[in-house]
Amino acid sequence: KRALESHKSKIAYLTNYYFADAAMTDRRYDEPIKENLLACLEADPLIVGAYVDLWRFYLMEWDPYTAWRCIRAAERIMPNHRVLIPLRNMEKQIEIDNPEFF
Repeated sequence: KRALESHKSKIAYLTNYYFADAAMTDRRYDEPIKENLLACLEADPLIVGAYVDLWRFYLMEWDPYTAWRCIRAAERIMPNHRVLIPLRNMEKQIEIDNPEFF
């Protein structure tokens, strides 16, 4: 990452995303996951995977409101992302089963 940043690479911010994604996959929650994802989105707000990872992070932090805001942002960018389709189906089923929920 330092080498990319020292050469003023336009994609250096992607390392923030990859570091955060790898830390979440390996369950290394002591690393700065949220900070890396937010830094990545600050540089490029169209990275859907970063919003999805933030959604997972905020759910682990028991912040469902912020988590669902991340999913809504991801849906606006790429509605057919592989993670979003099952979530949308789950929401539809909840709406059918419990219309008062929404």
